[in-house]
Amino acid sequence: MNSGFIYGGISFIIDGENRTEILSTDDLHSTWLDLMLYYSNYTFNYKEKFIIFMGHADNKLVNNADKDNPHVRLIYDETSTEWIPVSIMKQAVLDGFLHFMQIIDRSIMEDLYDEDGDPFDFPVELKDLLHLFDSLVE
Repeated sequence: MNSGFIYGGISFIIDGENRTEILSTDDLHSTWLDLMLYYSNYTFNYKEKFIIFMGHADNKLVNNADKDNPHVRLIYDETSTEWIPVSIMKQAVLDGFLHFMQIIDRSIMEDLYDEDGDPFDFPVELKDLLHLFDSLVE
């Protein structure tokens, strides 16, 4: 963690099979917010690409052209996954998010101070994720 941002990567494991190499990101908070925006987007527009923040690269979830059988492909670091049904991808995003949020220890957010002794100002993205997590758990 640096300045409140957690660095790391995300790997899509669907049906027990790793569908990606790890997608490195220098801000997991923003990445998860983008993924959860994709998850909560219930309309399927097969003509649009969904851009996902993953560090410095523009990674995309690309829709296929079949609106009756919607699939997506994740394009990242000049490679891509195979076509995955939208429902399975969205379930993987939700499962991953719920698992990721379990590592966030809220108690440290109340007791952290910066080098000047001031209370640590956590990123808005992390606060948004905690709120989103609470609403999903309820």
